[in-house]
Amino acid sequence: MLKKAEKKAEKAAATTPARKTASARLRNAQTAAYEMIEGRAYEIFESGGAGSDVDNWLLAERELQSA
Repeated sequence: MLKKAEKKAEKAAATTPARKTASARLRNAQTAAYEMIEGRAYEIFESGGAGSDVDNWLLAERELQSA
């Protein structure tokens, strides 16, 4: 019984860093995408080219997705 628990713990310890790394990469990619959209939405706001902040955000998303 103890050996089964030890094996499970070893297996979990072996896979946890990989999951954390993948999770961290995903978080970094999401943060980068958010910052790009945020920056473009602010540029649209500064130019006076669109309407509300939501409109600017959605326009920025569309522009960056099509690029």
